[in-house]
Amino acid sequence: AAFLQADRMKWAVRDDTYYREYAERCLRRPVMLPGRLFESAIRERLLSLEGDNAETLKEVIREAGDRCNSAYMIDSYFYYVEDDKPQDFHGACEGDMEHTFGHSFFHIVRKNLKVAESILARLRNDKANSHNTYKGALILAIDWAKKNPTAKPAAIPRGAKKELSREEIDAMIKRAFNEYTATEKVLRRYVVQDELLFMAAMTALTVWIYLKNPVPDCGCFGEALVLTNGQTLAKNIVLLLCSLFLTRYPLYLHRLISERNQWVISIYAWVYAAGVCYASFRNLPVLEFTPYTVGADLRGAVEGTAKTDDGGISPLANFYLNTPQGDDCTFEVLADTSWQFLLIAPNCATADDGCCDRINSLYDYCVDKGYAFRMATASAPQDIYDWIDRTGAAYPILLADETELKSAVRANPGLMLLHDGRIAAKWSNNNLPEYCDEDDIATNVPTSSTSPLTRMLLWFIVPLIIIIFLDGLWVGSKYYKRYRIRKRIFSKQQNPKQ
Repeated sequence: AAFLQADRMKWAVRDDTYYREYAERCLRRPVMLPGRLFESAIRERLLSLEGDNAETLKEVIREAGDRCNSAYMIDSYFYYVEDDKPQDFHGACEGDMEHTFGHSFFHIVRKNLKVAESILARLRNDKANSHNTYKGALILAIDWAKKNPTAKPAAIPRGAKKELSREEIDAMIKRAFNEYTATEKVLRRYVVQDELLFMAAMTALTVWIYLKNPVPDCGCFGEALVLTNGQTLAKNIVLLLCSLFLTRYPLYLHRLISERNQWVISIYAWVYAAGVCYASFRNLPVLEFTPYTVGADLRGAVEGTAKTDDGGISPLANFYLNTPQGDDCTFEVLADTSWQFLLIAPNCATADDGCCDRINSLYDYCVDKGYAFRMATASAPQDIYDWIDRTGAAYPILLADETELKSAVRANPGLMLLHDGRIAAKWSNNNLPEYCDEDDIATNVPTSSTSPLTRMLLWFIVPLIIIIFLDGLWVGSKYYKRYRIRKRIFSKQQNPKQ
């Protein structure tokens, strides 16, 4: 609510007198208005105006109907009543994604065009400071002033100075610009200041972690991206500098979508996040960050021939399989060069037995084709007997470490397909494969031409681009409707008989 610093305290009393006073002030000095706060007061004020141009304005407001909001009415007032027709750079039609500059700024530049041009030339030659926002506004205002020269000199108020110095005009132009950018700066600076405070606290925390080294890494991104304490500190310093820059220049924040439709992006982000979580929970995680990825060499890791990128021991070396009697059969299982299935059930007591029919059918298929089918679990003997009793399992059951099994397949139970000691495919209990007698495993292994990360990015970016495009069409339609209304009004004025 603090979009005008001077009036912040007045928000405590929201009576009709204040709204009417504010509406009248907006007619003299338009600002960006929040939503539909002052519509009724502004509509009442405009519909009470008298005069030929006022009648045209009233007709425009009535014909616009529900589409006529506060910004539209104020813009139409300047267009019809004040005869200020250029609407390219000001007017603040609802849906604008760019900051709009006030009428006073453009008129001051037009009245002092030569001085404004010299100011612009000085700004262009000033290499130390870019003045991007101010310089861009001056370029637009000068271009508008050249296309719309004043018909006659404006009347000089009695008692006013007839000639202003170059410095006074420079200050006047600068003051008019600052008046209409202050509102936008206040709005954006509140958001950026909160971000700056947050990053300052996080940077201080990472400085302490870097100096004391209580943990080897921050763990901010889990297994997805492991950063050392030094890398985490460098990242936070960069983000802190970005926050400082935006605090100093808040107008460098640009919208991708109009303010009216920004709720669509919020809902879409929630739906996307919930969809990814649901897909990962029901099937398997879309992105795999454990060592047990498809293609991982289990046999090489256990034998010690498979190393990490930095030459260390592979985390897969902790994988082992034992018989119920306690004999190690890890090498025997991984030495098989043919296809084999390994059913992963970390805890038989909590494992889903609703897929037992499909598991048993798959076991029968392996028996007919001569493929090995085993189950690996970390359950107690009684839980294993209960699983056999509930599901009718006839396949051999091996024992393994519970943590390794949970990392291998994020499901209980899950299925892993091995070939020549490597992981060929993985499934959750909700999408176990089905094979007929004529099917060949080699021709039915799931493959994809794109990486999971690429698919996730496409699922997010493509709909986002579509939403931004539709929002642009919506904003354009608003301008087109205004154009049609004005064209129809002018045609009626020029041809009263129609």
